[in-house]
Amino acid sequence: MNHSVAFFESALLMVTIGSAFGGGGGSEGAAESAVSGVPGVREVLADGRGVRARVNEGATAVPAVLAALESNGMSVASVTVSRPSLDDVYLRHTGRAFSDADGEGIR
Repeated sequence: MNHSVAFFESALLMVTIGSAFGGGGGSEGAAESAVSGVPGVREVLADGRGVRARVNEGATAVPAVLAALESNGMSVASVTVSRPSLDDVYLRHTGRAFSDADGEGIR
C-alpha cells in the first residue's frame, strides 16, 4: 500500500492523562511504552499530560490503549480519535502547512 494512502487511512488518537506524568501518574516514557505495546499503534509521542499516536483502527484501538495506560497506573481524562486532514498529510510529506506554503506564493 502507498504510504500516503496508509497515512490518510489511519486515525490520530489523542489521550489526556488525568494528572501530569510527574505527579504520580507515571512518566512520559512509561506512557509511550504502554501505548506502543498495543497492536496497530505506531508513532507514539507523550508530552505533558498528552499521548498522541497513529492507529490503524481508532474504534478498536481505544479500549486497548485505555487498558494499557490504566494497567500502568495512569488514569485517563479524555480520548479523541480523528482522521488526518489534508493539511496533516501535506505537512507530513512537505514539512510545512498549507497556510505557510500559501503565504510564500503571494510574494
